[in-house]
Amino acid sequence: NSASIYPHIPFPQDPPIPSTLPAPTPSPPSPSPSSRWNPASPNILLLCTTMGFYPLEIEIQWLKNGWPEKEGVAFSEELQNRDWTYQLQVMLETQPQWRDLYACQVGHTSLEAPITVQWGKPLPSLPSCSGVPILP
Repeated sequence: NSASIYPHIPFPQDPPIPSTLPAPTPSPPSPSPSSRWNPASPNILLLCTTMGFYPLEIEIQWLKNGWPEKEGVAFSEELQNRDWTYQLQVMLETQPQWRDLYACQVGHTSLEAPITVQWGKPLPSLPSCSGVPILP
């Protein structure tokens, strides 16, 4: 019998979280646009990685020249961090043309207004973002 040769060793797990812990306070998201090029394709993959938000409900969309993009958009699974916050990635596969402007827009209950971060623009005041907020 192989069970007697190899005793059951449980996998290490995080200790259970008591149900009496208070829920975390709402945390604003931190979007960070980036891109990946595929030399074999004329398309580019734009990534909007949004991290550190709570609660989970969030709206993330890619804008092209100020208008929401619907085609070529895919969402990753949301991941929960150890501090109760979440992260999510929204991808846009597209063929940018000269003078096209792309931005990642994030709406969340912890924000007074959505955050819009333009792809490809440096943002010195917020190190976790690689774009420029566009104010309404």
